[in-house]
Amino acid sequence: MEKHEYIMSLDKVKLVIGNGFDLRCGLYTSYSDYLLDNIDVYKHIMRWYNIYRELDKFTANDFSKKINEINLWEAFFALNILHNCNQTNFDWFDVERLILSSLLTVDDIHKNLELAPVEMMSVIHWQKIEELVLRNGNSMYTYERFLKNFIRTKANIDNNDSFDFYDYLLDELKAFERKFGKFVNDQTHDKGKEEDSGGSLEVLNKKYLERFNDTVNELCFTKKLVSIDSFNYTHPSPNEVGKNIHHINGSYEQPIFGVDSIYFKPNDKRFIFTKTCRRIDADFIETSKDRTPAFKNVVVYGHSLNEADYNYFFPIFDKLNLLEPNEDKVLVFAYSNYEGGDKESIKRNIINNISKIMYKYADSKKLKNAERFLDSLTTQGKVIIYEIKPCSKNVANFLDDHFKPLRESKEKFLEFIKSISL
Repeated sequence: MEKHEYIMSLDKVKLVIGNGFDLRCGLYTSYSDYLLDNIDVYKHIMRWYNIYRELDKFTANDFSKKINEINLWEAFFALNILHNCNQTNFDWFDVERLILSSLLTVDDIHKNLELAPVEMMSVIHWQKIEELVLRNGNSMYTYERFLKNFIRTKANIDNNDSFDFYDYLLDELKAFERKFGKFVNDQTHDKGKEEDSGGSLEVLNKKYLERFNDTVNELCFTKKLVSIDSFNYTHPSPNEVGKNIHHINGSYEQPIFGVDSIYFKPNDKRFIFTKTCRRIDADFIETSKDRTPAFKNVVVYGHSLNEADYNYFFPIFDKLNLLEPNEDKVLVFAYSNYEGGDKESIKRNIINNISKIMYKYADSKKLKNAERFLDSLTTQGKVIIYEIKPCSKNVANFLDDHFKPLRESKEKFLEFIKSISL
């Protein structure tokens, strides 16, 4: 039996999808796309910051008059881009990793040296900004003084005010998430007419729905699909395929960005940024759906397998009984070669990410020779890597007319950044 036939024969399948799934469906829903779609906002912040570097204060004649229109996290990302744009290994589009980096402190690094590379990603660390904001202090770094004045001005803080800094950070993050959710929703919906009332409403984009169904059919036999766990914020119409979708990190109405709860204990004021706390706070459980349909096999597609989501995957591995040699359940990691991508590089990357998560899982179970765990699983046929064909190059992306000019302007954006960077 060929691999494709075998995958299609799997029974009681749970499908786990990440951003790569949306990209294959013709959407532009990565954070880099959001940044380019809002490029004027980031340029505005960078120009404002450049003026601040010269004046070292906000004045009535600079960009601060629009401060209420700017989100703190937009300023955070803009300054990180500006200060790190010359680093070849810096990826400003890894939102959750940057958030984690900004929350880490020197004490965290002393306790866990493995966090040092993460902590170095962000030039901004909120513990330092908190100290400056609360005591209206000074700093040798311009970007810290800028953010201190940004927060004190926007939050209208007086020296005698009591101010919960991390609650404010979270409120700003929620506002940023809502903007991102609208960005996602606008791509998946069109404006249509409601025949009965004559009013206008949002209707699901038919091309997106077609590609959603086609991609699911590439990954499993839909009659044996029991549920879809989605890390995306998109949601197709509730047809037969999409009737039991569970949004792990919320939908476009209430998306969440967060970090793994292993980094901060519940008594830590930064715990409110963990996905554990964010999911409880969001309370987006869909009580009308079967949240725990029985599954026997799992197919993962389009997810980066980053550490922030290990707390989701490890219980899934437990339910698959991966530690039991006689268990016949299967875990499939599917991938595809996106247009313009290096096929071998993409495959190496997915294998590397699979190896990391399996090693971490085995290590968490205190297995001897945890580095051999993945080899054992693949030998037994419990873990399978499966390539699905890419979308036809002849099928134009239905959003290309909007996003292609933005992507073509990316190099000009980088030139702009370097022209005003330190």
